Amino acid sequence: MQVSLKCSSEPFCLDADGLWRMGVVLAQVRDGLGFSSPRTGGWIVKSWHYGKDCRNEVSGDSFNVTWKTWADTMARMYHKRELRCVRVEESQSPNMTLQSILDYVLRVSASERE
Repeated sequence: MQVSLKCSSEPFCLDADGLWRMGVVLAQVRDGLGFSSPRTGGWIVKSWHYGKDCRNEVSGDSFNVTWKTWADTMARMYHKRELRCVRVEESQSPNMTLQSILDYVLRVSASERE
């Protein structure tokens, strides 16, 4: 089974709170399927677009630029018309369970506080 979650207007941050919120939404999806499926913490995250929005003014025609980065990944910069902002993002393929990603983020966060 594959689930695609699109959240352009309210993206999830890659922190403990954002990942927890994403897990809640995925649990609602799981429950809405109406059949038994594994807990969302065991679901494998195959890809995501990780980036930031720039709130500076954008005027003129829309644009879309894609390039391959030095880390052998794809990155894009484009005008997000409905949000009236420029988004810069990198396509990443963690291929990890949601729980593994959360554990990693919590470890990194804890080590940064030390």
